[in-house]
Amino acid sequence: MQSTSVEIYLNIYSFRHELEHFTIEEERDEWSIVKDKANEKYIVKEFADYGILIYPVYDLKDDILSSFSIQLPSVGKLKEILYTPEKWIDRLDLRINDNSIEVTSLILDYLTGIDIINSLISSFGFQYAQLDDNSLIIKIRISRPLNRTLLDSHIRAIYHMLKLYYSVKKAQEEIASKVALSYIKSI
Repeated sequence: MQSTSVEIYLNIYSFRHELEHFTIEEERDEWSIVKDKANEKYIVKEFADYGILIYPVYDLKDDILSSFSIQLPSVGKLKEILYTPEKWIDRLDLRINDNSIEVTSLILDYLTGIDIINSLISSFGFQYAQLDDNSLIIKIRISRPLNRTLLDSHIRAIYHMLKLYYSVKKAQEEIASKVALSYIKSI
């Protein structure tokens, strides 16, 4: 199964800094094909407040390219979650397969009760996929071909998955603190 990697730079300045490592090979329909020092090719596009880098170029499906060609409002929602002092993440890496989008750059700590959470959200096509005993990634079930509307809803789903994850993690930490404090008082 061929997958496509997409890097979404939420900070336009980080995107421009990254592009300094590439040379432009050609311009095509508002996209630029660039190559790195190893002659690997990528296709990039800058929007008003974020940038996109996609690879591999040689087998890029038209539905992916056209879906990312127009600015997606959902990308701005990601900043609400990721632009906080304790997280501050300005790039999100996605792997798009025939039937899923996985967030590969954001490895999340394992949460107790993840099976319960997954059973509740699976009907929406979302899940926290377990990488190993200690880590999770976000996985969204998709259908192809993609279009802008579907892609925007999938990225919005990533936003909701991140919001849910951080809410559950905070709640678990608060409960752990309360239980520990209560227990300490009984010693």
